[in-house]
Amino acid sequence: MDQFKIFLSYKHHDKDGAITRDHELTQIIYKKCQDLGLPAFFSDRSIQEIGSSRYKQLIDDALDSSTLMIVICTNVEFVQSEWVHYEWDSYFNDILSGIKPGSELVTLTEGIKTSDMPRTLRNLQSFPVEESGIERLIEFIKGHFKLKTETPHSTESTISGSSYDYSYGNEQKRLEIQAFLEARVDVKLIPKLVESIGRKKLSVLDLGCSGGFVTRLLFSDPDQFRTVIGIDKFESCIKDFNHDSVNGMKGYTYDLESITFSDDLETIRKENDIDKFDIIYSSLCFHHLNSPKRVLKNLRPFLKQDGYIVIRTCDDGQDVFHPDPKGLIRQVLDRSEALPGMSNRHNGREMPEILFKSGYKDIVRHDNSIDTLGKTPEERNIMFQNSFNWRKNYYRRYMDFADNKEQALSEYQWISEALDEIEDMYSDSLFYYCYITPTYVAKRTELLYEKKF
Repeated sequence: MDQFKIFLSYKHHDKDGAITRDHELTQIIYKKCQDLGLPAFFSDRSIQEIGSSRYKQLIDDALDSSTLMIVICTNVEFVQSEWVHYEWDSYFNDILSGIKPGSELVTLTEGIKTSDMPRTLRNLQSFPVEESGIERLIEFIKGHFKLKTETPHSTESTISGSSYDYSYGNEQKRLEIQAFLEARVDVKLIPKLVESIGRKKLSVLDLGCSGGFVTRLLFSDPDQFRTVIGIDKFESCIKDFNHDSVNGMKGYTYDLESITFSDDLETIRKENDIDKFDIIYSSLCFHHLNSPKRVLKNLRPFLKQDGYIVIRTCDDGQDVFHPDPKGLIRQVLDRSEALPGMSNRHNGREMPEILFKSGYKDIVRHDNSIDTLGKTPEERNIMFQNSFNWRKNYYRRYMDFADNKEQALSEYQWISEALDEIEDMYSDSLFYYCYITPTYVAKRTELLYEKKF
């Protein structure tokens, strides 16, 4: 009998006998596994092809041979059904008992909250379809089986670039708190840029817009802004963006680093009757990109000659803290920076050079300083969550992709304990912490066809 490498666990029919959405999603994953040359056990198809009536024996054989189980679920009741529960529960127990070393169990979900899943499944890596889950799951599969990826870079793990994931933790709430702390400079800056442009009803492009909290904060005035476009690669972000949009704001799901992004942006431009954008804005997005220079070059033709590009980014190297007798904060910052999949925590200092080499001029930096002075214990804890606690999510992602799982687990345990200590440090009124978020403003140089000869 064929040795299956992947086990696809799902509910085929609902209580009314109708084919489930889970079955449709499983068909998609099955086809992608075939394309990768990985034999996947898909009960609807595999049993039919083998032609056997020994259903449970086939299930058990497939469970034994596979090293990756994917539970596909669009309804919490489905994963509690007899056969599906038997599959994932027995598989998980085999992993825990050491019978299946190196095996992994993950979920692909749609339309449900991870927190509503059975306890065993809710604590596993989940790939929500609404958040590019299928695409990210395929990359995870490649990593699990150590297949070659399209990226030319290689490290000790299969992560290339930032592994930021909007689905980890309560990221939406964290981003709103982050905006409250860090967007003060931008709130004052944008009206000055509008005044400098000297006209109303402007067109704005917000890159990495998330759920649109900052977009609404800065660009809601209908007298000043005619068209505001938000772009993010996470579908759930754009769903929130469009749900809460004001004054005709529109959100689109696109990847800024896709080879088709310029064509996608041109389609958006025509669809919304935009000549070019007066302001291109981005908040804490560019440090996640593999090639910010290439993205900036692609954006340049879409910015008006008298328009502005505005980029708020980060730089851990400018943080100031005292006391830190164990040097723990510096260790966390340095070890986080070296972690495969971590975003570029020095993007702030690099951005002037990147902008200049991408064809921008008149580059000016505006700093927003945030510190613990005068903060209540609750406000100090909020600062800790914003500055440090999110780093655990990157370590969790690293455990998913790392070749050396034992080392990755050790790193996660270390960061968890270190962050617990740092949280206690923040509760001490004598502890001081200050960090700076730089916002860069620039104009573009002339395009070749604009030059006068």
